[in-house]
Amino acid sequence: MSSRAKNYEPILLSILLKTEYMDDLHDTTMLRVRDLFEASGLTLEVLGQRMGYGSTLARKAAWQFIHRTNDPRLSMLRKFVRAINLPLADLFAEPKGRAK
Repeated sequence: MSSRAKNYEPILLSILLKTEYMDDLHDTTMLRVRDLFEASGLTLEVLGQRMGYGSTLARKAAWQFIHRTNDPRLSMLRKFVRAINLPLADLFAEPKGRAK
């Protein structure tokens, strides 16, 4: 390994660790989003419409948010909790029945 590559090792390790931590955080949030969506009883179309999408895009936009988003913006999380009639704090609350 070249000395130049060795100089980057601590930086790369730091980036990898931060990325792994952030991935865990985002995965947890989106798992909670998926659980809350299932519990809401709403269809993807209704969820999408309540999140502000028109009827032609509502189902697809909601599906992409639920199943393809790994790093949601706060504004999207706000739209989601409003659509299912929950306070934003409930999104981050420990789900009932799960050990801490």
